[in-house]
Parts: sequence; structure tokens; C-alpha cells
Amino acid sequence: MIFIILIGLFLFGAVLASFAVAQVWRIRARQLKHEMESGEEVDKTEWKKLKSLARVKQRDDRSKCLHCEYTLRSYDLIPVVSWLSLGGKCRKCRKPIGATEFVAEITLGALFVASFLMWPLVNLAGAEASALQIVSFILWLILLVILTILFIYDMKWSLLPLNLMLAFIALSAVFWIINTTSVVGFGVELIANLLISMAILPGIYWILNTVSRGTWVGSGDWITSIGLVLMIPNSPILTAFVLFLSNFLGTLFIVTSSMIKKESLGRGARIPFGPFLIIATILIFFTYPYIMNFLSFSV
Repeated sequence: MIFIILIGLFLFGAVLASFAVAQVWRIRARQLKHEMESGEEVDKTEWKKLKSLARVKQRDDRSKCLHCEYTLRSYDLIPVVSWLSLGGKCRKCRKPIGATEFVAEITLGALFVASFLMWPLVNLAGAEASALQIVSFILWLILLVILTILFIYDMKWSLLPLNLMLAFIALSAVFWIINTTSVVGFGVELIANLLISMAILPGIYWILNTVSRGTWVGSGDWITSIGLVLMIPNSPILTAFVLFLSNFLGTLFIVTSSMIKKESLGRGARIPFGPFLIIATILIFFTYPYIMNFLSFSV
């Protein structure tokens, strides 16, 4: 029974990853259209590639090849299998689709499985799992889909779409309320811990963004981190771990990139930091019971 659930979760995650990647391109197309209408300059090559996505009405929106506009059939949309069988190329024009879709499908499918196996709040397969806990788990999976969109978008364009960030924060707030208040209830300590956590992560990044006028940290990073704080247990210590781990991963990325390219990144180079915040948050969420046990044992 558990094996069937895991297979189902992987396939479900892979399908939603395919949906997430499709939304990345649609959001980008709408953003470019908005920038053009506002009189801003946009990359003409990119707009030519994506303009068909911006002009299609929602009800008529179908997945298409960005090169030849071939409308993908159902057999072209089978998660993982379709990409492998076509060698990562369009069935019609044979131009590369790119590895983003494939990696996203594998990763989100694996995260769905890992979420079920490592869910730190309750054994979801056991009889003790309440309806509220099941709702919490479903919300977590939805949050992972949104984070997939934000992750890819930031990696590609070093930007985070505001409307999606706000939706992410709202859903994270619901997730936080269910997980936190159902265990300890509202109280002074609960609110104090939340405020301290917000000061540690979004607060620090907001200050850096304000002082540097966006050159050190983008506004999207501190806005997104509000939702990320709400995803992890209400503990300033865990928030500090997210802060440390995300910066460590970001530094590691910069050093590795410099070594591969055999040149240091320029002072004005833009590094997408959102993905490192997202990775750090997910890792801390999965491992926080072990972290808290270790800290308790150490004390």
C-alpha cells in the first residue's frame, strides 16, 4: 500500500512540475507584455519567442513548443517518459526543449515522496493522522509547487514575480496557523518567536536591500523569505539556521562558478539568491526534529 502511495505521489509531483514550468514561461510572457506596454525596453528575441503565450486566452491556453508553436499532444506531456523518449527535443521541429522540465519533474516528484516519508509532524500513513494534519500536508505540497515556479523564475531571470510571492505568503500563513496554533495555541511566546524570526531573515534582508538600494539583495528575496519563515516551525533558532545555510550555499555557488569559469564574478554581477533560500528552508524543515534533538542533547 505504501509503495503505491509513493509511486502515485511521485507521478503527481512530476505532473505538477510540468505545470509549474509551463507557468514560468506564461508569467514571463505576461511580464514582458506589461513592460512593453509601459514603454520599457525588452529583449526582442525573448519576446518573439514568448509573445504567443501572452496573447492566448486562458481557456484556449495549450502547451506548445516555444520554437515552432507545435501544440503538444497528451502523449507529449507524460512526465519524465516523454522527455526521455524524445531525447529532450520537440517532436516536430526537433529543437532542444531544455533540461529544465526534466529536472523539475524528477525533483518535485522526489520531493513529494520525501515529504511523505520524512513528514516530521505525524506518520501520515498511520491511523493517528487527523484531517487537519492531512490538510497541512496538502498545503505543503502546494507550497512546493509554488516554490518550484519561484525557483526556476529566479534562476532564469534573477527576478521574483510579486503576485506569486504574495500568494505564496498568504498560503504559508495558513500553513503556519494550522501547524503552530494547533499544537501550542496563540500566546505571547508564539508571537514573540514569530517576530524574532521575521527580524532574523526578512528583516536583515530588508535592511540590506534598503541600504544597498537593491544591489546586495533584491526586494524579492526579503519578500519571499516572509513566506519561508512561515513554512518552518516557529523557532528563531531554525530561522537562523536557514539564514546561515542559504548564505553558505550562495557562497559555495559563487566560488564554484568562479572556479569553473576561471574568472571572478564582477562586482555588479547579479546572483539569484531566492533558490538558495528555498533549498535551505526545505532542508531545515525536513531535518528540524534532528536539529532540535541535537541542540537539546548538547545543552
